[in-house]
Amino acid sequence: MEIGVTLFATDLSMSPVDLAVEAEARGFASLYLPEHTHIPVSRRTPPPTGDAELAEEYKRSLDPYIALAAASSVTRRIRLGTGIGLVAQHDPLQGAVLVRHARVHNSFSTSSSSSCGSAARIR
Repeated sequence: MEIGVTLFATDLSMSPVDLAVEAEARGFASLYLPEHTHIPVSRRTPPPTGDAELAEEYKRSLDPYIALAAASSVTRRIRLGTGIGLVAQHDPLQGAVLVRHARVHNSFSTSSSSSCGSAARIR
């Protein structure tokens, strides 16, 4: 059985780079970071958590692609990826450039799921 780790990465959480190193050293198979970087300014729609207010970590979340690229530079075997990838909320050209650069530098690959919910994997 393979067990992985997930972190809601913010500027206040443990560094995804440090967590990737420690998770790999402890034998975990993967590290996944969710993408919650696209939060509407208007709060007319209640948060999906059912809370009255949007939790602070949503306002402080890190870009998972940048964090995972950094983590891939200090790890060798752990699988890195997005638990949630908001592909449809990105500019298509910028997204394609991001994937191309990550593939060149970090053995990046993407799954073939739908563009609205596909996961990206590094290694």
